[in-house]
Amino acid sequence: MTRLRHFVQVSSAYANSFLYDGLVEEKIYYLSNPDDAGGELEEILRTGTTRHLQRFPWAYAYSKQLMERLMMARFPNLPILLLRPTSIGPAIA
Repeated sequence: MTRLRHFVQVSSAYANSFLYDGLVEEKIYYLSNPDDAGGELEEILRTGTTRHLQRFPWAYAYSKQLMERLMMARFPNLPILLLRPTSIGPAIA
């Protein structure tokens, strides 16, 4: 990966839908321990759910949030650009 200059990951603005104050900065928000994203994934694979799911309006939003934290934890030196659009849909012709 020494030649990789940029990595763009499309996430979702809903990844931070568990925040209640309305202000979302350009950073990764942690649900609990910053180093526990891998543990959360293991919990989901083992039990089919997670204790954090109730903080999100739907599982899709939680999965995007977990994906962001997993990427940052597993590839801390990778130049990652996270895009968080509010919605993606078809173009009108």
